[in-house]
Amino acid sequence: MRILFVSSLPPPRAGMSLQGQYILNILRKLGHKVVVFKINHRYFLKVLLAIIFPIILPVIGFMADRIVIISSVYGSFYFFTIPALLYSRISGKPLILLFKGGKVIITLEKVPFIKHIFKIADKIVVPGDFLKNVFISYKIKTIILPDIIDTSYLKVNIDFRKGEYFLMTRALEKIYGIDTAIKAYHEAKPRLKGKKLIITGSGKEKRNIEIMVKKLNLEDSVLLKGECCAEEIGNLLSKAFALLNTSYYDNYPNSILEAFYSMVPVLSTDVGGIPYIIKDRVNGILIKQNDVAEIANAMINMIEDKNKLYEITIKAREDMKELILSPTNTGTFRAISNLIKKGSP
Repeated sequence: MRILFVSSLPPPRAGMSLQGQYILNILRKLGHKVVVFKINHRYFLKVLLAIIFPIILPVIGFMADRIVIISSVYGSFYFFTIPALLYSRISGKPLILLFKGGKVIITLEKVPFIKHIFKIADKIVVPGDFLKNVFISYKIKTIILPDIIDTSYLKVNIDFRKGEYFLMTRALEKIYGIDTAIKAYHEAKPRLKGKKLIITGSGKEKRNIEIMVKKLNLEDSVLLKGECCAEEIGNLLSKAFALLNTSYYDNYPNSILEAFYSMVPVLSTDVGGIPYIIKDRVNGILIKQNDVAEIANAMINMIEDKNKLYEITIKAREDMKELILSPTNTGTFRAISNLIKKGSP
């Protein structure tokens, strides 16, 4: 089958781009002929592609039997997903939308016409019950296909209690609340027994974060690692004390699932789909968003009660197996194949 595949792809290494790469690899291994249109380029090229995409879409889509899109509700949704949905309606070519955006609930509330745009898709695929329930409230049908995560580069953290740092592995964007995490770390630092804060990734907020770190005199304690490859993330998790996630909007973050596998305790805000995968004090610790004092206190409590966290990491590792698909498992290949051919995994 000939497929037009519209998606983010690495680099950079981010949740949606990784899902795009995993699914693209599987489609090709299944023997499909795939034409790829990558949408997460640097700013100038992304703007240029957004302008020409509606023009070239009939050309690159002409020979396709199916259109597959991986999307969220940020700028790419308006510039690439909506034109592809409209082209699908006009051309009659079936379109499968794999949707990942945790902020969609805000978009559906503020932009009423968007719900009608979603309904153009022949199938909407979501990774779990959070988005499924959001769409149900707008009478939009979805099917669930868990995210694919490659665990081959991950290592089990033998004893997180000896870890020397809190770790953040999200893009440097406003929605992930990196500034809030740094403020909380600064407040908690005197009682963290020398633990550092390591932040990976890149993004629009990089300069602002660098300024904040300098202003708070944290240059020796908050380390910005920049973009890291899979193996580097695996190594960082294997030596971390805990994973810190302070996002304002979210779905099912791959970074949390990676920490689950690595048996690293997770401290996360309780936004979006996160409470669907983290049960407070059972397989992780939940905190309120944008609450510097609560986050700081939770970090201190983890240090002081670190022995109690071991059972949490065991439960998290067990739960993780039910939340993901493996990129090499035959069941994953079967699910993707059925989705493309029959419209259901």
